[in-house]
Amino acid sequence: MSKFTKKVASIALTATTVVSLSGFGSFVAVAGAQTLEAQIAGLLAQIQQLQAQLNAGSTMSASYNFTRDLTVGSRGDDVMALQQWLNGQGFTIANSGPGSVGNETSYFGSLTASALARFQAANSISPAVGYFGPITRSAIASMTTTTPTTPTTPTTPTTPVNTTGSLWVALGAGSPASGSSAIAGAGQVNAGRFTFTAPTTAGMTVTGLSFQKNGVLSDSNINNLYLADANTGEIVAQFQSLTNGVAVFSGLNLQINAGMSWTGELRLDLSSSATSGNTIAWTLTDVVMPVGQVTGLPVATNSLTVTSVSNPSIAALTLTANAVGSTIDAGTDSVLVSSWTTNVTNSEVKLTNMQFTFVGSANPSDIRNLSLRVNGNEVASLAMASTNTNFNFPSGIMLNTGNSTIEIFADVAGSPNRTFTFSLLQPYRVGAVDTEYNTGISPSITSTNQTTVTINTGSITTSVASDSPTNPIAAGASSVPLAKFKIYAAGESVKVKFLSVTFTKVGGSTWATIGNVTDDLSNVRIIDNAGGQLGNNISTIASGSGSGQCSLDSSTVITCYFGTSASPINYTVPGNTTREITVVADIGDSTDLTTLATSLPGNTSNLEGQVSFQTASSGVANGATRAISSSPLTVALNSAFSSPTYIAGAQNVKIGSFILTAASSQGAKVSSVTVDKDSNANFDIQNLRIMVGSTQFGTTRSTIGDAETSLAFSSSQPVVIGSGASVTFDVYADILQSSTATTHTAVIDIIGWSALGSISNSSITFPGAVSGQDMIVSSGPTLTVAAASDTPAASQVVMGSTGVELFKVRLTAD
Repeated sequence: MSKFTKKVASIALTATTVVSLSGFGSFVAVAGAQTLEAQIAGLLAQIQQLQAQLNAGSTMSASYNFTRDLTVGSRGDDVMALQQWLNGQGFTIANSGPGSVGNETSYFGSLTASALARFQAANSISPAVGYFGPITRSAIASMTTTTPTTPTTPTTPTTPVNTTGSLWVALGAGSPASGSSAIAGAGQVNAGRFTFTAPTTAGMTVTGLSFQKNGVLSDSNINNLYLADANTGEIVAQFQSLTNGVAVFSGLNLQINAGMSWTGELRLDLSSSATSGNTIAWTLTDVVMPVGQVTGLPVATNSLTVTSVSNPSIAALTLTANAVGSTIDAGTDSVLVSSWTTNVTNSEVKLTNMQFTFVGSANPSDIRNLSLRVNGNEVASLAMASTNTNFNFPSGIMLNTGNSTIEIFADVAGSPNRTFTFSLLQPYRVGAVDTEYNTGISPSITSTNQTTVTINTGSITTSVASDSPTNPIAAGASSVPLAKFKIYAAGESVKVKFLSVTFTKVGGSTWATIGNVTDDLSNVRIIDNAGGQLGNNISTIASGSGSGQCSLDSSTVITCYFGTSASPINYTVPGNTTREITVVADIGDSTDLTTLATSLPGNTSNLEGQVSFQTASSGVANGATRAISSSPLTVALNSAFSSPTYIAGAQNVKIGSFILTAASSQGAKVSSVTVDKDSNANFDIQNLRIMVGSTQFGTTRSTIGDAETSLAFSSSQPVVIGSGASVTFDVYADILQSSTATTHTAVIDIIGWSALGSISNSSITFPGAVSGQDMIVSSGPTLTVAAASDTPAASQVVMGSTGVELFKVRLTAD
């Protein structure tokens, strides 16, 4: 009898009882009798309505034209019609909730498959596995008594929503089908899945579960029971007891958010001595929750039948821990933190997940960028460790028979002076499947050699920056970057309490006298690339060993102190961060140094970790030895232009050329040059001007005397000469006809300039006059006309002849 029929019978019985009782009391008032008759009429109407629903449901499902195969995961109107038909035939999908009478859905799940399998078994349809194929469609069509209708196109409905206010429990997709087997000695065998769906109105918390064992398999043949997350494979609980066939999981904390579902998988380790042919199934009988009600209990799984295998026997997997480095510097990347050797026998094994327990005082979030590698190849990664560090392998990782290596590499970002270990505490933390028989196995774990890793306290690594300057330094330059260094704080923020800087020089006056030191260096400071400064400026160097002073170590070496143990500067470098620090100073105008080197000599106990509060020392780093240039700009005669010859009266001709060269330490800006004209008798010129390339520098001097001691040319746009570069200054003039034809010696000399250093902005002293080129003046060319020696002799010619050579002339120019 279907549930609809039972409900109709129940209501009919109630109505009959009411009618019978109405005859007991003749004292019933007329009004009361009328009321009673109205109630009876209402009940009879309800019976008729329910009967109509039953007939309608049966007619719809029976007359549906099923046209396709259906299985777990299928969706559509034909799925709902199949559920209605099965419910109508007494093969109930569910007692309540989704799939129950009146609550049929368009989703083909494990409950539909189970009900269909019962129908198939009852009607001798083989195989009775809950698959809706041609045989089952034909059987249902033969039971149809009405004319089939053309179905509508299947739609994709939404997942059923729990609006009941209680927690729904149902058999989950992926549960073993009827007739499935379990191999003796197998591990983590899927005994059934259970889906918990919270109502849309509130989340639910499950704290306990109870399962009743069914079948003839004894309790003693079950070595272990687990509850796993069916989605990730992670073991979330191990059973507390199995007594008289009742397995209890307590102390759970399964959080199921409102409107969401979670599917748990009941797994078991089966004893190798389990007898073939024994059966086992489970029924979820109790769900413990602090608040709320449960709908859908009991939920039963299909039976598993025990089998045994040989040739090959079921696969075996052994994991043995290997030692790794016991100490790691905080801030070290890609470190081997866990290593295991696996041994597989009988058949290949597929790993589905590995769940390591993070043990130790280190913060798991400081162990980052985890890479799990099998035989050197990365197969999974995690952003950071956690108490349960679970590597999930959706496609499985194959381990061949024999040995393999599994390793975890990670970045150790912090937690100085603390420890950690990645442990495999229980065999069930490793998901492994025998690929020959497609069954889970329980591995053996040996962790004797597992290493506890100690993270060293934070440290500072000091080195010379790759872009630390090496070029020469100009005398008189201000704010010169003398050397650049890198400071890296490994593992934790590190406080620099004090730091020393050493200067070593070559040449110049002895540094044993403080006055010579202050002539060479001043305004010494250390700045970083984050806008900070270490300590204060040492404006004027004073002899001493206190903070802000410099000790005169020798005639060539001084050491300056930025903070001391008694007077710390407390400069902090953030953990796992590099800071660039630059030593800057002013170079004296009158310095006579030849070279200068800057270094960090290293200090003892000048560092303090801000997590471990342990003390450490900074290292040594040496900057480049740099030349000191006291002549930032030089001038020389242009050797490419030498003793030109011009005739008197020549115009706009070059009569001098000089090359100005800036030192590599800094460039120069030339705003004026000064020349003179030597007193050369009768070398007369006018319109004297200076050209730099194709640009005139200054204005033209139209009238030039026989001897000029100072002719200055200035420009509002200074000529910029880059460091190490050269610029040519050319002198042009018109040579007058009155000039004497002779050689005139060094007619134009350069005798001065106005120039500034491009870095120091200090005036550059002119080094001394440079004499110009000699000029040769010619009075002009001489042309001599004479008969050529081969001119034709006198002779007679024929009248009318053409092209007759009569005379040859030779012209000679001097």
